[in-house]
Amino acid sequence: MDKQRRWQEYSNEEKLIAIEAYLDGMNGLENTDLEKQNAHLQWVREHVPSYTLDGTNNYVFVSYSHRDFAKVYRDLSAFLYNSYKKVRFWYDEGLPAGKNWAEEAKRYINHPNCVGAIFYLSENLLSSPSVLQEIQMIESSGKPYVSIALDKEKFSAARILKGKEKQTNFALLDKFFPDADTALIYDEEYENILYRINKIEETFNVTEDVLSDFVCEEIDGGLKLVAYKGTRTDVFIPEKINGKPIIAVSAAFPTAESIFVSKNIRSLEMPPVEEDTYEDIQDKEQATLYRLYEILVGGYQKKTALFGAAPNLMKISVDNANPYFYDKNDALYDSTGAILRLPPKTELQEQHLEGVKVIGAGAFYGCYSNGESLEIEGVEEIGENAFAQSSVSIMDYGSALRVVAPSAFWGMQSRFSIINITSDVATLGAWCFKDTTGIDCAFIDGDTMVIEKGSFFGSTCHLVNFPRSLKEIGVGAFAASPLNLAILPDGLEIIGDCAFLGCSSLEIAEIPASVRYIGRDAFESCDSLRYIKYKGKKKQLRTIQTSGEGPGEIFMQKVVCKDERLRRLKLWFKDKIRNLAKKILEKV
Repeated sequence: MDKQRRWQEYSNEEKLIAIEAYLDGMNGLENTDLEKQNAHLQWVREHVPSYTLDGTNNYVFVSYSHRDFAKVYRDLSAFLYNSYKKVRFWYDEGLPAGKNWAEEAKRYINHPNCVGAIFYLSENLLSSPSVLQEIQMIESSGKPYVSIALDKEKFSAARILKGKEKQTNFALLDKFFPDADTALIYDEEYENILYRINKIEETFNVTEDVLSDFVCEEIDGGLKLVAYKGTRTDVFIPEKINGKPIIAVSAAFPTAESIFVSKNIRSLEMPPVEEDTYEDIQDKEQATLYRLYEILVGGYQKKTALFGAAPNLMKISVDNANPYFYDKNDALYDSTGAILRLPPKTELQEQHLEGVKVIGAGAFYGCYSNGESLEIEGVEEIGENAFAQSSVSIMDYGSALRVVAPSAFWGMQSRFSIINITSDVATLGAWCFKDTTGIDCAFIDGDTMVIEKGSFFGSTCHLVNFPRSLKEIGVGAFAASPLNLAILPDGLEIIGDCAFLGCSSLEIAEIPASVRYIGRDAFESCDSLRYIKYKGKKKQLRTIQTSGEGPGEIFMQKVVCKDERLRRLKLWFKDKIRNLAKKILEKV
């Protein structure tokens, strides 16, 4: 502990760490140095102060055995210094000699600001004559109480005092502490502590918000949590701030190891990520060729997942009272059964996908799997960013699959070199396989009609079996990929701008006569290109609509038609653009 800093200058988390260190130090001393042990205990009591009668707010009376001080003081310090809610309580901090304990306890129990009591259940407590007096005081006051079992296996008087019933006033104790339904369980996990605080809040009006780490915006019906400024590893998303419920979350929690979703939350959104628009000219000049290709295709917006990247996240829990979400196997699901988020530190297994039809946006962002293959049979929809930056191996994408959203597999590292998409996926979303590694071949079948913008941009895929139903190849769909053969199917109508830009390994391309549009720079920077075979005739090719200056110089040099090589086609395109420019100028 830094003695140069005042206690008030420590964060709540630092205060809790300091108190725990003192308590651990006391355990290490055992009975060898009572003077030092008492000094430690006195320090803890001073830094876990009771609520005073000078205040105007409600408080709760705490009944415990001094022999259980280590657990009780840990709990009380967590109630006092946690960064979510603070509990106002009174407990005897070691009453000085000569003080009448019974009179002091009675004064605090009967005070109008005292709204009830917390009992820390243990054999030490139930064997103490003092507890009987406190029980009788609470009973006569008519105030409510809760009990916290210090041993999770012994949560009632009967279990604690088994075999010793005749040595105590068992009837009264059994009446007060009958079963698990009336007892909370002591646990040092942050999530469990906050659960107990919530139950205390429901029973007594003795909590107050301490939520400076949470940044919210007002929306209809409540608040939206948009940023988290804290550094906690265990994050409990609060139910309310200043009396207003938090109903939506779009914040990132970069330090979180566990996240608890409270009962009021009904909307979860991926944190916004600024789009890199490549507007800095100097940056463009210094950019790699790969990045320049990305610029030509239209730039790429990186996205994360619910709660942000959260690389150390191991567990997500949901309040049982939340009707919109639930947790299973440490993962987050919505009420329809869609999986929304698996913590990156939790290995993806088949059990996480049992009965799942929808994989939500960013659900497996940054996750890993040690299994041979992930079966997604039965999955109908793969959401945006679902497997982004993951190391998950998928070979067969299942016959039920219908939707592959944008950037679904962006940056995925696969151990399978072949992928099969044989289901009726109408559209492969934009950037869906961007920067994937380990995938050499892609077999696409079914009713896939559109391969959208940047779908295989920068992937390691060098062979694609195009679906027969394909109608459109989007802008930059295969740009910067090692594709070496492009046999495009009959029925294809549109080849977008930069579709095969920078495919330096591409040797042969076949274009069907059905194509009616070839975009700008569609085959530029394809250094290994031997020829482009156009299955239609020269006359047909001249009627194809093109953007800008046409499909590019490489195309003009390499294209071969069904009837003859179009050596002069480039000049024809230039004349067409020149004539178009003249017409525009005449209208001005």
